[in-house]
Amino acid sequence: RNSERPVWASPGQQSTPKKTRGPDPVQSERSEMSSNDVMAQSPTIIVKIAGNDQIRRWTAKADQVTFAALEQRVSETFKTPKFTLTYKDDEEDDITLGCDEELADAIALSLKSEPSVLRLKLTDLRRSDSVDSTAGSEPPQPKSNAPPSGQPVTGAAPPPGRPTAA
Repeated sequence: RNSERPVWASPGQQSTPKKTRGPDPVQSERSEMSSNDVMAQSPTIIVKIAGNDQIRRWTAKADQVTFAALEQRVSETFKTPKFTLTYKDDEEDDITLGCDEELADAIALSLKSEPSVLRLKLTDLRRSDSVDSTAGSEPPQPKSNAPPSGQPVTGAAPPPGRPTAA
């Protein structure tokens, strides 16, 4: 019986079976600790931010990314104190981030994909203020001699004081 060796033993190696009563308590504790350590580890995400004609990328533990830390990193990296961050949700809507709760939703969504990438778009409000300074006001209308829409275009207008032939 002892001449039979288990599959994992090398050809010259003899295996002596252990007489045990239940699982080895030391081994069980080690297994439990390693599975708890794995479960305690936060998943890693890739953070990509595109804006100001550049893309920045870094990796981070998902549970260590906060809105305040993200704001600080973006402000320093992109050299802009005034900006917004948006991401595309699972319905392809552009969602603006403004707090930790919204960031947590974005991270949870990114963790559903493999690799887990949090893709953010930076809008530098300094640049958009200078470009869109007329936002909300009426754009200037070009001057035209064309009649208002809905009226037929006819020949030259008669001089003032002369009746028009119908």
